[in-house]
Amino acid sequence: GKVSALDYMYGYGFIDQQDPDKVRFFGHSGGCIGMNTELRIYPKSGYTIIMLSNTNRWRLSVIAEFIGTSLPDKET
Repeated sequence: GKVSALDYMYGYGFIDQQDPDKVRFFGHSGGCIGMNTELRIYPKSGYTIIMLSNTNRWRLSVIAEFIGTSLPDKET
């Protein structure tokens, strides 16, 4: 992260943040009418979460956070 923004860092088009378990991830999310996306990369564990939806009604960040905090051995 290069620039502070609320409770995360932002740089080169990606957020640099920690999940509720204080595990660092970076990625990007976005959406528009009829689509929604979420990308989370956990650099220490090597896990990557990619979510794509053809609706804008769901907040994929909530689902990605649930998956991210459920990953086994996140810091190995």
